[in-house]
Amino acid sequence: MKEKSADVIEKPAGVLLYSLASSSVKEDWQIKFVTEYIADRKLASSIQLTGMVHVLRFQVFEIEV
Repeated sequence: MKEKSADVIEKPAGVLLYSLASSSVKEDWQIKFVTEYIADRKLASSIQLTGMVHVLRFQVFEIEV
């Protein structure tokens, strides 16, 4: 993932990042994984983020990031 500066992050992505920070996702690798998806605009809505958080909560294997 390319590094993105704070002035490049748009408001919808910022809202998703804030929602991620207050979610049940606590593992560093999970946060990095979801953050990359948000930054790359693969997750663009709160519904998608909710689905991703749900999948990560119940998955039993680690994703290579």
